Amino acid sequence: MAELVLRALRGNSTSLNLTNKQLQQVPIAVIKLKALRTLRISNNYLIDLPPEIKTLRELTELNLGNNAFQHVPEVLFHMISLQKLQLYGNLISEITSGLFGLENLVFLNLSQNQLRSLPEEIYRLARLEYLNVSNNELESIPVKLCLLQQLRELHLAYNKIKSFPPEIKYLTNLRKLCVPRNQLEDLPEKLCFLRKLKLLDVAGNHLHIFPSRLMDLPLAELYFEQNPLLTKHFVVTVQQEEVLRLKYSTKPQNSKYLNYPEKYKPSFGIAVPLNDSPVTVGKCLILVWNLALPYNSTANTVWGNCGKNPYGNTNALYHPEIAARYIMKELRDTSSYTYAAIKYYPAIRKMLDDSNTCAICGESLLNTWLECVDFVKVKRMIKQSGVTPIIPVRVFLCSYNCFNSPDHHYYGVAV
Repeated sequence: MAELVLRALRGNSTSLNLTNKQLQQVPIAVIKLKALRTLRISNNYLIDLPPEIKTLRELTELNLGNNAFQHVPEVLFHMISLQKLQLYGNLISEITSGLFGLENLVFLNLSQNQLRSLPEEIYRLARLEYLNVSNNELESIPVKLCLLQQLRELHLAYNKIKSFPPEIKYLTNLRKLCVPRNQLEDLPEKLCFLRKLKLLDVAGNHLHIFPSRLMDLPLAELYFEQNPLLTKHFVVTVQQEEVLRLKYSTKPQNSKYLNYPEKYKPSFGIAVPLNDSPVTVGKCLILVWNLALPYNSTANTVWGNCGKNPYGNTNALYHPEIAARYIMKELRDTSSYTYAAIKYYPAIRKMLDDSNTCAICGESLLNTWLECVDFVKVKRMIKQSGVTPIIPVRVFLCSYNCFNSPDHHYYGVAV
């Protein structure tokens, strides 16, 4: 090993491989290799690094895999020239924020450690293209990880992850998403915003259904075996039409807001003050949205037949879905007061970003009113490992009226 280092010194080497040398510490002679760009010290017994290693200012690739580090060596935080860092196969249980100062890092491998969480500060690695945290003990991924817009590969296999945040849609450059052998129960609809995704591996999870637009992705590989996916079994059920048709009373008694001109009468039986002030309309909308404190009959009221609200008014509808559908319908008209007012309420706009469209009538809805499924054949060009080329994908329907319409091939889900 000493001869190897000496040879590198004489030749002013830019690369040094000390893999499988049974090292317990880094040879001090390595520090003299000022032109070194690549250093591999994997498969040894290292527990720390000498502070002098930070003087290797040209070092861009460092492999410390399969050693005995219990934490990320702090000296690494000063090596800002690093672009590729391998720390797989160690005993690391926590990552401190200092690691995220390595602003030039494009490749980070922390697999086969003991990590229980990832810090939110990971978003600071703005140039990161490859992240591997497989074989850890992660139960979730931080929302701010989704700000890594240069990320192309994300490897999360063999963890305990149960869900993805909807913000995953911001990983717009992601090509590979590998999450096999976790505890995923659902994939967010926002996953379908990843228009560059080529490989999706969700094998060995708890998935029953896939997002509605999964087949719109440019997938070349899809792995989904060993999931309890939905299958076709026909049963007879009783339809709760009074609830699921969303039947409202559009003519509440004693409402002074019924005297608007016909063109201003709002749909869905929701009465809002319609005047020349978008701000006033907006204030009404925010109150309509927060139906935990609905309007009473002496002010503005959201009407329906769903029992009493906290004020004892038996006509006031206590359901934000109705308010959401009303607002989304009004937003189609760019000249409406609602369209002008909505910009003052970013919280409402953010909520409405999660809306979907009924597969039958095309109307907007915030929540799935009837759980349905379509069985779709995986495209021939997609390499897949499932035992069948047919997968269940989610379908959004707004009511039983649409479900009972003829000429569609969607199925209700019995639980």
